[in-house]
Amino acid sequence: MTDYSGYLFKIFLNGFNIRTGSLKIMKNLEIQTPNFIISSSRGTVPHITPDHLKSTGITGIYMALEDFIEYPAFNIKKEDKKEFNPSLICSLSLREFVPLSMDHYIVLGIRRSSFNNMKPNSWKAMYIEALGGNKLIDIREVINFCDRLRPDMIISPVDIQPDNVSEKKRFSRMIERSESWLIELLEKKVNSIIFASIPPVSKELYQPYFSILESNVSEIHGLALYSMEQSKMIPNSLHHLPLLLMEPIYSPHLILNCIENSVDLFTIDFISESSDSGIAFTFQFPPSLSTEKNKRPLGINVLNEEYKTEMLPLLQDCECYTCKYHYRAYIRHLLVTKELLGHVLLQLQT
Repeated sequence: MTDYSGYLFKIFLNGFNIRTGSLKIMKNLEIQTPNFIISSSRGTVPHITPDHLKSTGITGIYMALEDFIEYPAFNIKKEDKKEFNPSLICSLSLREFVPLSMDHYIVLGIRRSSFNNMKPNSWKAMYIEALGGNKLIDIREVINFCDRLRPDMIISPVDIQPDNVSEKKRFSRMIERSESWLIELLEKKVNSIIFASIPPVSKELYQPYFSILESNVSEIHGLALYSMEQSKMIPNSLHHLPLLLMEPIYSPHLILNCIENSVDLFTIDFISESSDSGIAFTFQFPPSLSTEKNKRPLGINVLNEEYKTEMLPLLQDCECYTCKYHYRAYIRHLLVTKELLGHVLLQLQT
């Protein structure tokens, strides 16, 4: 069992809406904030093996319960055809099942970081996107899974309505359901850090929900946001909690927006997507003094013909494994010939 008794969030600098700090997640794991969490696919970082993880700056990995719900370790009961009632028959924790070393922490949410709700949830159940399509699962089972999988951090279940819903009554239900589900999770007394989800609704609907959070602040370790604008709505009584943005980050520019809005942790999806497309980031931060003449793109497409014989690293003066030992021409050759190593080297560099 992991010891979270030493959990501590310290803020070092807080000015101009920008703050830096440190977050001690486990006894032997402390990270500096702002920091990123990378999204996984069924428990693994795309193109990266556990051995490769040691060579990256990745510390936090986001995993979705719906990615594991139909694994053989989950026994599916079929008495009720309307509702999906799986039960966990595997005694392994999520860390053992993946497997993952103690140098990294696991953030477990119910849905993937980029999801699109097609159907509304009910009061006691929520839809997940399993391999066999959308399925309705009892919220008590969701919480039981989170408890038994023993991740380092749990994002409380959140009710998010389909994109085409704009009725104020529906938004009120989002708050009420998310509040009810959070209370159920807190009552479970799970052995994990809990980040309370903040549903994306209009500001005037938040007051009752924030009151619940303030009443249970000793059991809540952070807040999970679903839009950048929510960071400006957090009351002073909850400002000491770390903020995690669940809305996917699709470009380096949006990372700067997160930092500017006092977001401490954020999930990023663009690294894996850029590697899939053969894109290597070649920008440096902070940038050198720029003019119109020396402006350059954020990255290069290694698949371009011009790199076919170029004997240069992806990024000059970079000390990563890829840039230290491999040239652009070799990486392009790997990508063109569909060798998996090509995407691995791109992912390590990014």
